[in-house]
Amino acid sequence: MTKKDFTDFCAFLRTFRTNIWLQRENTGATGLLQLIVSGYYMAEPETKKAEIKISGMSCATCAVNIEESLSGLSDVTKAQVNFGTDTAHVEFDPTKVSLAILEKAVKDAGYEVVNSQVTIKVGGMMCATCVETIETALRELPGIVSATVNLGTEKAYVTYNPSLTGIDGMKKAIEEAGYQYLGISGEVSEEAEKIARDKDLHAKFIRFVVGFAVSIPLMIAMWIPLPLSMQQLGYVMLVISTPVFAFVAYPIFRAAWISLSHRMLSMDVMYAMGTGVAFVSSVLGTFGIVFTHEFMFYDTAIMLAAFLMLGRFLEGRAKGRTSEAIKKLAGLRVKTAILIRDGQEVEVSVEDVSVGDQVIVKPGAKVPVDGEVVTGESYVNEAMITGEPVPPPEVTGKPCCRGATQYQ
Repeated sequence: MTKKDFTDFCAFLRTFRTNIWLQRENTGATGLLQLIVSGYYMAEPETKKAEIKISGMSCATCAVNIEESLSGLSDVTKAQVNFGTDTAHVEFDPTKVSLAILEKAVKDAGYEVVNSQVTIKVGGMMCATCVETIETALRELPGIVSATVNLGTEKAYVTYNPSLTGIDGMKKAIEEAGYQYLGISGEVSEEAEKIARDKDLHAKFIRFVVGFAVSIPLMIAMWIPLPLSMQQLGYVMLVISTPVFAFVAYPIFRAAWISLSHRMLSMDVMYAMGTGVAFVSSVLGTFGIVFTHEFMFYDTAIMLAAFLMLGRFLEGRAKGRTSEAIKKLAGLRVKTAILIRDGQEVEVSVEDVSVGDQVIVKPGAKVPVDGEVVTGESYVNEAMITGEPVPPPEVTGKPCCRGATQYQ
């Protein structure tokens, strides 16, 4: 035992002296010894190690300033800054200190923090609640600085510290939240993304087809005379509808359970309550518990779930077509332009074109930038802007829009 340990042990004895004498009357010597040992050898809080990339350091003094700023935080046990690699290694108690607090300490010292960024494709989102659910799931991960989800583009924009969390953790968080991880934007080919979407659409198609194929005959059976009593008919409907309802409504109840586990009230919770109450009341009516045989809505429960699957199928297909249209529109963007400089034709990037530059548009080529015709005449197809099927003539002084195609 070191001198420091002995001093801490003595302080512990002085602090709990009164309680120890009171406990001795009830617990005896053994209980007293257990009290001392359990109190003194209490487990220390678990610490995490973070590696923070820093920009703006110009000398070793900068590293010392950052170390002092980080070490000044309570519950930071160790802070070392490497000037050569522009990196700070910090050990801290994650229950009391967050990554945002560490980064604020670095920024307060006059330096900037460099984090990694990633754009993740997410499938299965339906409403703004889905967006909030995914953002909450991602932000609960250690090392996530910010997480923003766009419902229209179905992408999650995440800023994170790679030393605390990675892509695998984000994938797991998204999938546990009940949504599809479609990969990182730019790394997943359009074909792979299309296959994943088609697979999801096919699953929804099968579910609503099966739902309608079973619910419609069940609804008809409730209205036509059959050589069965209501009790017998209820048993038959229970046997037929139970596996079908479980198959069709499974995505709804799964999404509702995930939302409730994240303390969120999404539309799936409402859908699950509606279809679930219809099915449970039908089961109770079948066995005559609380309800009579008139309260059997097996066909209604399955049909409601089937309609929801149909709506999601149509929505998913519309989103897919919209994405394809946007990609085609983005394909109209011209990347290079031919300029006249010093009497010669020079091909440059579109970003390097300045106001006042003269651009040559050859027959069959697309107009790289918005501008005005300086010289020459031609027919230009601007249907993607105006919707006009017949290319109008372009003459000197007439404006011309970017992406239009010139015809000689």
